[in-house]
Amino acid sequence: MNKNFFLQGLTLLSFFCVLSSSLAQQTTKPNIVVILADDAGYADFGFQNNLPAYKQATPHLDQLAKQSMRFTQAYVSANVCAPSRAGLLTGMWQPRFGFRDNLPSHSGKPQKVWFTEQWKEIGLDVGVKTMGDHLKKLGYFTGLVGKWHLGYEDRFAPHNRGFDFFEGIRAGSRAFFPLKEIKNKIPPDRYHQREKNGVFLPEHEIKHVTKSQGDAALEFIDEASAGKNPFFLFLSFTAPHAPLQPDLTSYEKAKLLFPNDQKKRQQYMGLIIGMDEQVGRLTAHLKAKGIEDNTIIVFLSDNGGSKKNYSNNGDLRGHKWTPFEGGYRVPMLIKWPGNVKPASNYHSPVISLDLLPTFINAAGGEQPKNLDGVLLQPVFAGKKLAKRPLFWWDTNSEGLTSTALVHPWKLVTRESAVRGSRKFKVKGDGKPWLFNIEEDPGETRNLAENHPEKVEHMKSLFKGWVSEMEPPRW
Repeated sequence: MNKNFFLQGLTLLSFFCVLSSSLAQQTTKPNIVVILADDAGYADFGFQNNLPAYKQATPHLDQLAKQSMRFTQAYVSANVCAPSRAGLLTGMWQPRFGFRDNLPSHSGKPQKVWFTEQWKEIGLDVGVKTMGDHLKKLGYFTGLVGKWHLGYEDRFAPHNRGFDFFEGIRAGSRAFFPLKEIKNKIPPDRYHQREKNGVFLPEHEIKHVTKSQGDAALEFIDEASAGKNPFFLFLSFTAPHAPLQPDLTSYEKAKLLFPNDQKKRQQYMGLIIGMDEQVGRLTAHLKAKGIEDNTIIVFLSDNGGSKKNYSNNGDLRGHKWTPFEGGYRVPMLIKWPGNVKPASNYHSPVISLDLLPTFINAAGGEQPKNLDGVLLQPVFAGKKLAKRPLFWWDTNSEGLTSTALVHPWKLVTRESAVRGSRKFKVKGDGKPWLFNIEEDPGETRNLAENHPEKVEHMKSLFKGWVSEMEPPRW
């Protein structure tokens, strides 16, 4: 009897341990990691391209894809860096707060004018909350590693915008090797230099910027996991944005994998290979710390591949800074063990604005009413999102374009525009473009004349949307 009683007690104890562990897993807030590539081509990864060379180039991202849901029609809210990041980090259409266009370049402008009148006022509205702000409020330790590009002045900087930890650059790009000299010691030129929470870091310590960003990400995870709070890491690589300066090992691998490509294309793929290696270091680090199963990982690019970095957008028309699919559609993966089915696909439109509400929900927070994105949790559960219109409004290679997407129909209208000292004239006949992107993802057939009623309906949708937006602040 004593033996039976002892065995029953052990069974009961085991049951309560399992139940307690299960409840803990259900109530523990997940860690969140967003990995953002800069100007990556849509077809430059093994999980996006069936050619064997690409699978050898990106083994770590391909492994992540096998554990993730892949979104084949994922969009960002702008076709160029800064406004796209503003939308991603706020969960709002960035023209709502005047951030329609990219941060203007100061190149060639009189120093006196630029530094006194412009750079101090340009950045992400300080009254708008970032992803860091929202998650910090929910008890997260927050970090940003890499590129910011949302304002140079201190009040715009990451360590003042909801991030407990910032190591990276405030500028939009920089050399991948140590800077020999910052020619202009005053902002914004000095913000090409790496800093940590407002303190500039020695350039001689850099081996390669992508590797340095990987090191900083691991340092953040170590610091975060030493505490009791969940963490949010925004790992914002500067790769594969120009300049085309891969580390030597990655470049040699790219030459072996893509022997027939031109040199600049091989250099670009070297940057992709180097970034993939750092993603592998990060995922291995999460696993070694025993927190992999309680971590959401998202991978995407900030916009489509650029002509300047020789990226490959596959069958999509256009590239960064155009109103076509090659400008707005990006590769995207989401891994969330126990919530997202591994190696699954979702083929309907989603947008980067959806990430913030999804994270807030995962963290058990109440949804702010001003967000423009929607929850992706129904998608994770195998359901399809309700159809909704998506919009883009920006100056680009085709002038000032107004774009509306109500899947599968996409309307693009154009007008001439002036941005700074540059004039953007409408190319060709200036007539609207209407594409059925389900039947014609390459946007080769303009169906506007065949469907005039569709054109007018989508114009009216855009007009209603843009009436809610602010005029551009620069």
